[in-house]
Amino acid sequence: MKILALALTLICLVSSAAAQSFGLTDRDLRIVRALADLAVDRSSAVRSARRELETAKQAEGFGNQLLNNTSVTISGSSGNLAQLPDGQVNPNFSVSVSLNLTGLLKSEPSRVPELEAKLQEAESRVRADTLNAYIQWWLAAQKAEELADAVDTATTEFKQVEARFKAGTATPADLSRARDNAARANNDLRTANTKVIETKYTLIRICNITSADLERIIKETK
Repeated sequence: MKILALALTLICLVSSAAAQSFGLTDRDLRIVRALADLAVDRSSAVRSARRELETAKQAEGFGNQLLNNTSVTISGSSGNLAQLPDGQVNPNFSVSVSLNLTGLLKSEPSRVPELEAKLQEAESRVRADTLNAYIQWWLAAQKAEELADAVDTATTEFKQVEARFKAGTATPADLSRARDNAARANNDLRTANTKVIETKYTLIRICNITSADLERIIKETK
């Protein structure tokens, strides 16, 4: 469990370095941290791990407190019974046994370290997922911007070829090729914009937030 938590932490650190290599700014990383904090607070897996850890801590604390204030002695009798007047009986000898309950019950290992590692793993996983989702959204937006520029270029070229065609200095093939290039650029941009929307809502889903939450965090992060 600890190894997995450490691995997730390393992945998150590597992803942060990779994010900067992609071109994300310090502000982008601050946005990611704000989103990740919110995602951790709202994660059902993290809440479950926290509850499990707190329950174990309380149970072990209560058990230790109880043991520290408890002493148990068991007494009994054995052997032949001597017959006394009026039908009374009396044991020939008795045996007294004391049990060390503290030693018996404390032999069970504490689950707290395991559950702390489980909580750390859950939090690290949410943060890593948030960072990766933000990177995918950011990359999609960058790609859409590039293709928007390509649309502008293709549209300008088509208009120029169209003008030349009307002036008789461009062939019908030139015009058709320029028109196809412009149409292809527009189709590519529509596909890229769809990707932007998809990655945005993937980020929103992972963080368990609304679109308004995302816009507010981006606006408030300086």
